[in-house]
Amino acid sequence: MSTSEETGDPETRSAGEAYRLLFDQAGEMVSILDLEGRITSVNPAAERLTGYPATELVGRLAIELVEPSLREQVARRFQERLLGDSSPLETVLVTREGKHVPVLTTSVLIVRDGRPAGVLGLITNLAPIRGALSEKAEAESNFRHAEARFRNFFASAPIGEAIVSPDGRFLEVNEALCAITGYSGPELCGLSFQEITHPDDLAPDLGLVQQLISGEIRTYQMEKRYLHKRGQIVWVLLSVSLVQSDSGEPEYFISQIQDITERRRSRDAIDRSEARLAEAQHVARIGSWEWEVATGAVTWSAELYELFEVDAGTPMTYTRYLDRVHPDDLSLVESTVENAGRTGESYELEHRVELTGGDVRWIHGRGQVTLGPDGPVAMRGTAQDITDQKDAEAERDRLREALYDAQKLEALGRFAGGVAHDFNNMLTAIKGYSELLLAELQPGTRQHHEAEQIRRAADQASSLPEQLLAFARKQPLEAKVVDLNDLVTAAATLLRHLVEERVELIVIPAPHPAFAKIDPEQIEQTLVNLALNARDAMPAGGSLTITVSTTANPGKAILDSDQGATVRSETAGSYAVIAVADDGEGMDAETRERAFEPFFTTKPQGVGSGLGLASVHGTVVQSGGSIRLESEPGQGTTVLLSFPSVTPDAVAASVTESRIRPVVLLVEDENLVRELVSSVLSRNGFDVHEVGNGVEALELLDRLDSPLDLLITDLVMP
Repeated sequence: MSTSEETGDPETRSAGEAYRLLFDQAGEMVSILDLEGRITSVNPAAERLTGYPATELVGRLAIELVEPSLREQVARRFQERLLGDSSPLETVLVTREGKHVPVLTTSVLIVRDGRPAGVLGLITNLAPIRGALSEKAEAESNFRHAEARFRNFFASAPIGEAIVSPDGRFLEVNEALCAITGYSGPELCGLSFQEITHPDDLAPDLGLVQQLISGEIRTYQMEKRYLHKRGQIVWVLLSVSLVQSDSGEPEYFISQIQDITERRRSRDAIDRSEARLAEAQHVARIGSWEWEVATGAVTWSAELYELFEVDAGTPMTYTRYLDRVHPDDLSLVESTVENAGRTGESYELEHRVELTGGDVRWIHGRGQVTLGPDGPVAMRGTAQDITDQKDAEAERDRLREALYDAQKLEALGRFAGGVAHDFNNMLTAIKGYSELLLAELQPGTRQHHEAEQIRRAADQASSLPEQLLAFARKQPLEAKVVDLNDLVTAAATLLRHLVEERVELIVIPAPHPAFAKIDPEQIEQTLVNLALNARDAMPAGGSLTITVSTTANPGKAILDSDQGATVRSETAGSYAVIAVADDGEGMDAETRERAFEPFFTTKPQGVGSGLGLASVHGTVVQSGGSIRLESEPGQGTTVLLSFPSVTPDAVAASVTESRIRPVVLLVEDENLVRELVSSVLSRNGFDVHEVGNGVEALELLDRLDSPLDLLITDLVMP
């Protein structure tokens, strides 16, 4: 297009080409309007801005591209333009797609031959410019709002807020921090955080600050103590971050300070309580546990690890716990826990656990269950070591049983003693009168033979009351000083016949005399009883060894409680000892426990009376000695008889010359015995005075004119 007539002038033609090139390459919309406002020419930028092709734009009124509400304003300004007004105009262009685009219109009047010929307009799209300006304004607005919000939050935050310089000075603080420290805002801004930090917490705090400045960490948090203006200590939770400049230099710290004094006191109280609980658990040997059923995780207290001798911190499970339970108690524990998990009921039980070294402990367990919709969710409880209590209970039961046995033995002893006394009185009469008959009957006659049989039967029956009295410890003893070597050697001849050929009898006397004050006949009978027991314990033969020795015992009990019976303990001193040992079947713990009980026997019914060892025990103890039994199944049995050693004294026998008829006082409550003894004494020249009890004896003594030569009395009378 052209604004002047075509001419052949080369210079004019060159200028027109340059104009057209500038017109087409312009980045903004350029259009030419005629005096009526119709578009006569547009550049490609106009097509891009309006969305219309040039063919639809040329010949069209430019005002038709303006937003309808602004067309009147644009038409008025167009007329003013024709009259010489060149001021720009902002308006809104409507594109072919209906999009409203803000534009700035500037124009130049085209003049030909001194008269207006049209208008050259430049339409600039304001949308990108306005967008950039809007974003900047919005950013500035957002910054102002953010700063306002920060200031508002900083001032009204419920926890302490502070902006702190890199050297630690407070630059800005809020009211909450003032309340925490007791200082006013201006006072705090005149201080550094180092000045109000507890000395013990300052070094850790400064170390974290240096790590923050060096870039090792981005923020840090710690619990520390502030020194309040009034002097008290305030615990705070401090959170710190660093703000840096664009060049990376530290500008200031932002600190948040939360007062945790009450929380710290509560936590310290809990810690003290837990420490006291742990100490109480340690003293009481109680540990606690928790079991998360879903995960299987089991948590133990430190005391429980110690109780079960498991390394502290070892991960535990319910299965590992069951591995510690004693096999005999495993089903009890599993069924108890299973029932609790099913019903939700709490439980208590006692069971044993096996430790690593093989030791066994008794545990008293308690448990509570937390049930969920699908079963147990968790269990928690305690376990207490009650081994000492169980041992004490066992000892109490043992002592109670021993007391009961002692009472039973005492009662049996009284009964046996009474029976033996009465029976012995009758046997004494039978034997005595049979002796009198034999003295008067002619030997070889039938009457003499029958009287002899009466005496023999009485002699055989006399062993029973002797055994009963030995058990009751009431048999009359004729104690004398005896060398046990001589006693055992003399008894060996009889014992060899008793034990039969299948048993080898070995006698080992002491290398020196072993004197004891005993009744030799009773101790010999004791050896007979022990030899018979040893023979029966060796049905296939073996050896029986009787050893005599002397020893100094430091006061140790002769028979431990786990060896079968409770007998008198030896005191410190020197002892003469007879040890009777066989290599027979031996005894188990239960048999040892009852070995000295009267009427207890391991022999078949009708073979033994069960009084053998009981009478042995009674005889030895009545003799002032003690007895010890050592035996294990298959390892034979050893019985040790210990008697206090004595030194033999010279025995002075004083014989009083008797008168023509010595005077004898006979005291016996049993008429039959009294009459027999009186008859025998009288026949032998004694002047016998008979009474039935002690009171009568005293009364008779007061009436007697002649002195008394001999007193014969029953030891047991009413």
